[in-house]
Amino acid sequence: MTIEEILRKHGVAEEKLTEAKADFQTAVEAEHRGLLDRVRTLSSKNNKFEADLTERDAKIVTLGETIEAQKVSISKTTELETQLNVFKTAKTTELKSKWIESAKFFDVPDTHKDYARRNAIKAMFNFAEEGKELTPEQLTSNMSQYELLQKAGSIEFKPEDANYNDKAPAKDPPTGKQSMEDYAKSVVQFNS
Repeated sequence: MTIEEILRKHGVAEEKLTEAKADFQTAVEAEHRGLLDRVRTLSSKNNKFEADLTERDAKIVTLGETIEAQKVSISKTTELETQLNVFKTAKTTELKSKWIESAKFFDVPDTHKDYARRNAIKAMFNFAEEGKELTPEQLTSNMSQYELLQKAGSIEFKPEDANYNDKAPAKDPPTGKQSMEDYAKSVVQFNS
């Protein structure tokens, strides 16, 4: 049905038909333009929304890749940290063994001809308190000092001078009141 037929059906007079048709046409076109504007606006918003989603999806992918790279980095760091700890433990064990052997230099009876000098040198070193161990830093310091004194000729260790125990001596050597036997027991007790 055309616009004219609709207008005639509803009783619009012939003389007003052209004018009514134009008004009707204008109204329909205005309504159509309004709907088209609305569709364009919604279409534009939809396109922006889709662009934002695409951008967010790209960011999510990028963040996912970054997270995976960080996981790999963390894994490598953890692995390196583990290797470092193993190395530090081995180095500390080696230093401890060296120090125990080197500290035998100070483990002489008070009747030994070099007792006073060794006792004076001993005061420059760190010795663990009862029930505790030296820290890796203390062990390193002790060995550095010991090696320096050895190079300077202040320390000349002869195995026959040692009491042959495999423990570092106690912090304080025996006094005249304490027998060498008691001292040896305290060294063994201290380091057990």
